[in-house]
Amino acid sequence: MGNEELTIYIDKKETPEKIWIFYLNGYLQANTLEEFKNNVESAFREGIYNIIFDCHKIKFASSAALGALISFLDEVEKNNGKLIMVDLSEPIADVFELLEFFDIFPTVDTIEEALSKFNTLI
Repeated sequence: MGNEELTIYIDKKETPEKIWIFYLNGYLQANTLEEFKNNVESAFREGIYNIIFDCHKIKFASSAALGALISFLDEVEKNNGKLIMVDLSEPIADVFELLEFFDIFPTVDTIEEALSKFNTLI
């Protein structure tokens, strides 16, 4: 498997909506999924349900990772939050197209667009 790792940088916006932006870089797969889940669940534990995933540096996402995204979306929606996907990399966009996830997940091209959606949706 080599260097198929995942790095996550979290930008915690102290806006009235309290938005966490997750900048994801690498591979969402078996050996990185636990770290990804733990990071997102830490937002939930802090009462943060407004989430942005910046995905332009994702090289691969396993089916388990896509399942985690669905469960995150469920949790966010149960708590009146929003989950927005930003700048999907080609491998992720292809899978989203195949699975019709574009019908489920709000998707935009830039962080600025995502932030403006929060300001209008909340």
